[in-house]
Amino acid sequence: GNIIQFMRQERINTLGEIELNRLKILSRRLGVDAVIIGTVEEFDDGWSKGSSVPVVSISARMIDSRNGRIIWAQQKKRTGDDYVVVFDMGRIRSVATLTRIVIKEMIDTIQ
Repeated sequence: GNIIQFMRQERINTLGEIELNRLKILSRRLGVDAVIIGTVEEFDDGWSKGSSVPVVSISARMIDSRNGRIIWAQQKKRTGDDYVVVFDMGRIRSVATLTRIVIKEMIDTIQ
């Protein structure tokens, strides 16, 4: 809720690209050291292509809110087939489940 309120007050339509001065204002108002922004590049349940294999591609970066420096970046593209162990075991058929896994994998890379 705090982020949405800030975006409305500052008349920001998206956080995809945010100016450094607005990032500093966000940092002061919310007391945060960094902000994670990202883009969902592909989000397909697979059924539209006649397949039951979902595909998710996400890119994200963490930006230091004091100076605008990128302190972490990650891009992941996964399909439900990427987790097959043997004979369809492990295949992910839900795009929502695949998305949660991809986000967890990305977060796990933050040090």
